[in-house]
Amino acid sequence: MNMAPNKFSLHFLPKGMHNYFSSAPFVTCTIIEFLKRLDLEQALTGASQEQIQREYVKHLNSLSRNQVLPQFARDHAKKLKKELFSIEVALFWNSILEREKHCATVKHDFTLLQQVRQKHVSLGQADAARVQQENEKGIDKGLNIREKLEDKKTTLEQQVEESLPSEIDTKDDGNAGNTSNTLKRKLNEDDEEELTQEEFLDTNLIESFKKYQKNIPKTRRILTPAYWGVLDLTQESLKNSGIQNKDIEKLSRDFSNKIGWNTEVIIPTEVRKYFDDNCENIDKNEAVNRLDINMQYMKDKMSKLQKACTEEELKMWTTVPLISSVFTSESIETTWGEIQAIPTNKARNEIKDPFSRTKIGHRVDMKGILVKTTNKFEIIYGEVSGGLGPFGLPASCKKKQYVDKVKLMIMLRDSLNQFFINKRHVNDEYRKELTVYGWLQIGTELKIYAMDWIGSGIYRFGKLDECSLPVDKDDSKILEDAYCILNLLEVVTLLSYECSCNYFSGLEASVDVPAVGQKGAINIGKLKCAFLVKFVASRLGLCSKHASGYYVTQYINRLRNRAHSLEAIPQGSANASAGDLLTV
Repeated sequence: MNMAPNKFSLHFLPKGMHNYFSSAPFVTCTIIEFLKRLDLEQALTGASQEQIQREYVKHLNSLSRNQVLPQFARDHAKKLKKELFSIEVALFWNSILEREKHCATVKHDFTLLQQVRQKHVSLGQADAARVQQENEKGIDKGLNIREKLEDKKTTLEQQVEESLPSEIDTKDDGNAGNTSNTLKRKLNEDDEEELTQEEFLDTNLIESFKKYQKNIPKTRRILTPAYWGVLDLTQESLKNSGIQNKDIEKLSRDFSNKIGWNTEVIIPTEVRKYFDDNCENIDKNEAVNRLDINMQYMKDKMSKLQKACTEEELKMWTTVPLISSVFTSESIETTWGEIQAIPTNKARNEIKDPFSRTKIGHRVDMKGILVKTTNKFEIIYGEVSGGLGPFGLPASCKKKQYVDKVKLMIMLRDSLNQFFINKRHVNDEYRKELTVYGWLQIGTELKIYAMDWIGSGIYRFGKLDECSLPVDKDDSKILEDAYCILNLLEVVTLLSYECSCNYFSGLEASVDVPAVGQKGAINIGKLKCAFLVKFVASRLGLCSKHASGYYVTQYINRLRNRAHSLEAIPQGSANASAGDLLTV
């Protein structure tokens, strides 16, 4: 593509990305201008910072890896991703927080005065003086905010109505300060974009889930995902659980938004043409040589899929060549066969006597390993549930399929737990960002699943997508669906890899933070937290170079205390052992 950079515009955008990035030449787009425009449209709040940063890191990662785009466009996408955490953007979010604080104070004072006039609530002299003094300060602060945000054209009254009030310390009677963030959150529960993950995981859901765990019959425990701490969003095992459907739906939507699973996958033109030609490389294009070799092997074995075959034959004739043709990243190594899942091995032998016989972990048909991580994190597991019977129908019974699904849940849970145990210094907020993936093949149906940890010993497990594999050469075109799904699986897996590098890596980072009231700097030591430099300041709404030494030091002390605490990683049920799962 020989188009000049200053004339190149994006004609397509990842789903959910703002049209600002396609309204002008892409290389002229900046994050700060995008945020200002978004602020004009939506009146940004400080609570939306984390969500916007997380979403646009995914969008920009997708653009930077898109081989259809020219190199300068991919480089600019990487530049925009760095700008998300720049000083200028951090100062912008800091001004948003200051504006919110001011608006919340005005809102509270207005409510307080209205209560005095209408309900004759007693008002102490201290509160009256504080209201008058803060109103005078608020006028000056409001003028400063307007100077910093010249592009913001909404009035002060509109800002008061759209902003949420902050919790204000009132020492008077309870009627004087009855407005709180909690009440406002309850009024806005239907607004999906304003809800955070902590609000989804409310007290009622936790209590319902714990109660359901206790009421599981002993004969059904090891076959019930909730016993292992897994909340099955597919609802196959949540009958009579007492958990409300609306809570499951909210968690499912939040789960989907977090992963960013987008079915509109953009694949190269030559690959699309290859599938349109029924998996025939008519033009002898070298770009699809690897794909063509694996597809021709699958087409050669399709006639055998119309008859009975074993589980190993089904795996070797379908998923092995299919995944081998799609997973090309050097960061992910796939291994096949009846191989042991290492995290389940460690979970089964964690409390055993070292002199007793070691139990082997669950065996899995496929696992994907992040080879560049220090602990060789097993991020993908795959399970084939039985072979094919007569006429190419699944040979496994319904119970076998269900048990294999529960087995997959346990392996994914143990993989997360083992990773958290190795990285005890990491904050729970960042642990919730990590996601592991799995797939289950039943006959010629391939289903993709994912799991993450949301706190309180609860792990979410949900289905992302599914596809069918052809059994006849004339239907080879439908392999494009499987190719797109697996290609997207590789992308989200690499995003989890970046998450593990940013939040969990063991890189040495020496940080010098200015001490409070001093011109010099104090060395707070070499901490094995790679996310410290990039994320501490942004989480506090500050910039890393101008952050107060007090705030950053307090944040680091919390990390140190967490690293040295002896609290166990949530394991679902304390009495549950991965070795107790029955197999068919």
